[in-house]
Amino acid sequence: MVALGKLGVSGLVLAEGFRALSDDDFARVTISQRFAVTPAWDPTGSSWLPLPFWLQGATMALLGRSLEVARITSLVAGVASALLVLVAARWLGVPRWGALLGAVLACAIPYAAWLGVATVPDGPTAALILLGAVAAGCTDVTRRSVGAVALLAATLCRYEAWPVAVLFTGVTALDAWRQRSSKLALAALVPTLGPVGWMVHGASNHGSAWFFVTRVTAYREALGGEPSSALGRAIEPPLALLRCEPELAAVTGLALLCLLSVRQSPSFHSYRRPALLLAGLVAFLVAGQLRGSAPTHHDERPLLAVWLGLAVFVGHALCWCWKSLGSRRRGLLVAAGVGLVGLGALVLRPRYGRLDPFVDRTWEVDIGRRAKTRIAAERERVLIDTTDYGFYAVMAALGCPERATAFEMHDPRKPAPEGSWSSATALQHRLQAEHAAWFIIPTQRETLARSIGRVRARNPRFVLLEYAP
Repeated sequence: MVALGKLGVSGLVLAEGFRALSDDDFARVTISQRFAVTPAWDPTGSSWLPLPFWLQGATMALLGRSLEVARITSLVAGVASALLVLVAARWLGVPRWGALLGAVLACAIPYAAWLGVATVPDGPTAALILLGAVAAGCTDVTRRSVGAVALLAATLCRYEAWPVAVLFTGVTALDAWRQRSSKLALAALVPTLGPVGWMVHGASNHGSAWFFVTRVTAYREALGGEPSSALGRAIEPPLALLRCEPELAAVTGLALLCLLSVRQSPSFHSYRRPALLLAGLVAFLVAGQLRGSAPTHHDERPLLAVWLGLAVFVGHALCWCWKSLGSRRRGLLVAAGVGLVGLGALVLRPRYGRLDPFVDRTWEVDIGRRAKTRIAAERERVLIDTTDYGFYAVMAALGCPERATAFEMHDPRKPAPEGSWSSATALQHRLQAEHAAWFIIPTQRETLARSIGRVRARNPRFVLLEYAP
């Protein structure tokens, strides 16, 4: 039921035209495509953690390096994430129907829906974080160990998993000391392996154990637009919990009111440790905002694990209240729930919600696919010109990024290279320097390019030309 629900939500998201959160989605695909043919411990050589590229790259090595393989892999990972939320709910002691409702609600959270099909690791990471946070409160050693492994995987995917892993280690080590349990002591150590290993890698290969903080901070500074007030930066993550998912915030409030209205409420003792660990995640995001090392776009994404936990709580609370209410009050509960969701979606989200726009790279992907069918020779290279980071989408659709080069990387930390479009001769020199037999350009530059190339494919935004000196 949960898997079908997740597939249904993912189908609706794709039918609406959503394909990517940002250009990072396509950049990650190109890194995985490279990893499929040249594996490496650190596929990016930058601040991105390696596990998503290991997994997606290994899949591409088996099934091919197309953009479609990357998207199908993400879709499957999204379904698996939804099932992990269901498992987490059951570990919390939520009754079957409450767990199902919570897991289905988690599928319907807009951010969970988007990240369930995007080619970024945020969705699966959030589910792993939730499972690990819930396991921290389980007395069963097996569940605690599984949670430790889940957090280890999460720490090698996204940095917001690190504070949760640290808190998990702390509470599990305390339990191990109290119970004199060597198994719990081992479980306490497991989540630390990812962060420690990555910092050792940074110290030995990048000159600093905290190289990832330095790089993200430098990039944010180069982009500019940092809020001037420290207080404004500090309150962004807590406010985003409400502003970015107002429907969930509204039904959470309804669930709390319902619990107050029934005579006997269930025990939520099992939520204490998970809530503590997820609160640590929020505190980590606040600290990141203050030091300027928060995500550079859609910086509310790391809150998904908290939203998934709230969805589980809502499912638990509403199912309990449903059993405790009479038929008339059940009708009021349904009406209130529908009304609050409508209020959040139609009023609160448009007015108070803050969401960075998603990228639309339809034409970049289209010209990349057209180029893929034309450029058959294995050694032929292609040069790609875009006005922004759209070249990543072209490369991802091409399927062989090692044979493609961007005219300009558009990195705000580096000065732009001298233009290749001052004359046909300058363009020709650039093509020769890159050993490019093909080039993709915006349509507005076609006139100059025609003097040294033959048009082989086009769409309303881009043209594919074969170099013909």
